[in-house]
Amino acid sequence: MEGSNRTSSQTYDRLFVVLLLASLVLIFASVLLIEVFSVNYGIGIGALVQSNLTNTNVTQTLAPTALNVSSLRVAILEMYVIIGIAVGMFLLAFILYSMKGNRQNAEGRRYTLLHLVLALVFSGLFITEFLTFDIGISGVYLGIILIAMIASIAIDAFSEYQIHIAAPARTSRPKKELNINPSTPYSNLAALRDEIFANLSGRVTIVDKHFNSEALSNLHRLMSGIEGGINEVDVATSKGMLDSDFYKDYNDLKNEMRNRNITLSVLLMDDQDAVAQHERFIFDGNTAYKIPPMNIIHKKSEHITKIKTSDARRRFEQLQKNSITLENYAVKQARDQPKETAE
Repeated sequence: MEGSNRTSSQTYDRLFVVLLLASLVLIFASVLLIEVFSVNYGIGIGALVQSNLTNTNVTQTLAPTALNVSSLRVAILEMYVIIGIAVGMFLLAFILYSMKGNRQNAEGRRYTLLHLVLALVFSGLFITEFLTFDIGISGVYLGIILIAMIASIAIDAFSEYQIHIAAPARTSRPKKELNINPSTPYSNLAALRDEIFANLSGRVTIVDKHFNSEALSNLHRLMSGIEGGINEVDVATSKGMLDSDFYKDYNDLKNEMRNRNITLSVLLMDDQDAVAQHERFIFDGNTAYKIPPMNIIHKKSEHITKIKTSDARRRFEQLQKNSITLENYAVKQARDQPKETAE
């Protein structure tokens, strides 16, 4: 499963690189068309001015251009709108490429749909301008532009298909409740991994004031083989959980997860917040669960139930305001140590 997730992620990365390049081509295509229209507009204005000064008719070869001066001016203004759309497509493609595992989240889905809409609008406007005016673009350039438009629409349509049709068919729907049986700890971990963690994606946050070295070990086991959809894990725990092995275990797991393109970070709650925080929960961009302590998550007889994602996120943000990262806390402790020794 890990191999297939990584392969899928790499495929998406390549597709969004192509999307970036296609969007860049469309920016240059818009600039090229503005240049063509501007040159024709200048020629038309020049022919009309010369005709008025010499009181003669515009030459036959320049007559069509001179007659279309007003339309060319409007077309130039329209092209500025089109180039704005192309720039928007490029920025969205860059955001989607940078999002990695978050592309399947609500925010990623909105960006994908918006890029598809912009690609369709751009293609419609660009083709309309091309058919309305006699534009002297070589067949090679025209072919590259058409390929870029088709590639943009095709990749966006494929992404929409994967999000709304293929992905739901492949992935089991997260359960609303999961029972933990203390007599089957191994099976519990397998069920937690397959039913809960396999359905998480993007940024995953765990709030558990008893998260210790044993919890780190369980986190590693629960994420084994399902890392493809997760790119960040944040843990909020209390200072009392920093046993002698925690720093070493944390750094080892952090480095290992970094090699899998996953960022691991630990926040230490303010002491008063830790005392008041009794609930433990885990959430991503779409789903949240109330969970037992992570150090005994597979051993304690309890129901793991779904809760409101918005409530979980709001509570974490409240805790985050007074929290300190594990790294900053270690530095602070090292600075305070000499003072304590001297006293």
